[in-house]
Amino acid sequence: MSTDAKPLWMGREMIVWGGLRADYAGTNTGSRYDLNDTWVATNLTSFTWVDSG
Repeated sequence: MSTDAKPLWMGREMIVWGGLRADYAGTNTGSRYDLNDTWVATNLTSFTWVDSG
């Protein structure tokens, strides 16, 4: 279980990323939740980082 995770609703799915574990260490994981009431873990292998700066 983590706290301070960042949710983002994309219209048909919600992406939840990061947060703090019980020992207050930051996490680098997340999940996606869709309208079918299904949770799927994110895949860092195919994740594309975008620099907004």
